[in-house]
Amino acid sequence: MSTERLTRSKRAKLRQRERGVRRLRSLVLVILVISMPTLLVFGIVDWLPKLKHSQLFAARVWTVKGVCYADADKMRDELDAVLGTPLALIDCNALAAKVCNDPWIEDVRVTAMYPNRLHVRIREQHAIAWLTEGERVQCVTADGESLPLPGSGNSLDLPVLDQRQMTGMNSHLALNEACSVLSYMREKHPGMYADVDCITWGPHPSMSLGVQGPSIYLHPENWRHSLSLLEAVRAKSPELLQVAGSLDLRFTNQVVLRRRNG
Repeated sequence: MSTERLTRSKRAKLRQRERGVRRLRSLVLVILVISMPTLLVFGIVDWLPKLKHSQLFAARVWTVKGVCYADADKMRDELDAVLGTPLALIDCNALAAKVCNDPWIEDVRVTAMYPNRLHVRIREQHAIAWLTEGERVQCVTADGESLPLPGSGNSLDLPVLDQRQMTGMNSHLALNEACSVLSYMREKHPGMYADVDCITWGPHPSMSLGVQGPSIYLHPENWRHSLSLLEAVRAKSPELLQVAGSLDLRFTNQVVLRRRNG
C-alpha cells in the first residue's frame, strides 16, 4: 500500500515538472515572438549603413540631361572619376560644383539613384547673339556676359553684334544695351529675331536687306520705336522684306510707299 502511494507521488511530481517545462517553453516562445521585430529593426539599422557603403551600391553608370553647348569631355572626366564609389560616399553637391565649373552651365543637380546610378540634370545659359571684335568671336547672354564657343560642336543660329561699332562710347554699357535689344526682340518679336542676321548702332535707324540676311542699324536712344516700325512693315507688307536694298526705320508709311513705288 505504501509502495503504491509512493509511485503515485512520483508520477504527480513528473507531471508537474512536465507542465512547468511546457509553460517555460511557451513563455520563451512568446518572448521571442514579441522581441523579434525589435531585434530585427535594430539589426537592420546596424546592418544597413554597412550595406550602403559596400560595393554592392557603388556608382556604375551616370546619365546627363540638358547638355547642348557645355564642354562634354570635361564633364565626362568629372563623372567618370566617381564611378566605383559607393553612392552613400558621393557628395552630390560637391560633384555638382565641379560639373558646374563651365561658363555655359548655369545650374547643376546631381541625384544618386539606387542601386548604382547617378542622374545629372543641367540648365545651360541662353546665348542671345554672336559677339565679334575683329577676328575674335564669342557668344553673349542677354545680360551681356561673354560665353566661349560651344564646346560640343552644336551650331547656334544667332544674330551678330559687331563690337567695333561701339567705339567712342562706353562699350560695356553699349553692349548691355544691345543685348537688351536682342532679348526684347526675341521675347516680343520672335519672328523678326529669327530673321535678323546682324545688329549694329547707327545714326539713322535702318534695315539692310542682303543675300546673307537682313541687318538692322538702330539708334541707341530710340530703338524700341524702330523695332515697332519694322514689325509694322512685316505685318503690313512682308514681301518688302524679301527684296534686297535698304529700309528706313524712322517712317514706316514712307518706307512702304517708297518700296512699293520703286
